[in-house]
Amino acid sequence: MTVLVDTSAFYALLSSRDPNHASARQTFEALLEREVLVTTNYVLVESISLVHGRHGRGPLRDLRALVEVCEPLWVDVETHDAAVERLTRRGREGPSFVDLVSFEMMRDREIGVAFAYDGDFVREGFVLAEGD
Repeated sequence: MTVLVDTSAFYALLSSRDPNHASARQTFEALLEREVLVTTNYVLVESISLVHGRHGRGPLRDLRALVEVCEPLWVDVETHDAAVERLTRRGREGPSFVDLVSFEMMRDREIGVAFAYDGDFVREGFVLAEGD
């Protein structure tokens, strides 16, 4: 099975201050053993910005190591435009632009599971990965 890794999971893995840190470590180890992990280039940009902004340059090496076990999915123009269209149809509430892109990518590739700590994935009909 293929699982999309979200920014919320990368951050939880890297930040011991994150309330999901222990769970994220357990889930990540379990997923590595049995699943194909993917992420988008937009998630990577968002993750780098978030980690750098909150923790500085130090953890970026650790982020790179986590990302190296994920297959990168590069966002094409059609996917970007579809997410922009969804973003413009709704108000200020709802998922972030990066999440909307992830949802489009997951639907296009028939990925039903996300490694995320973000309820928007569940509201969009996806299942959240859990460690065993």
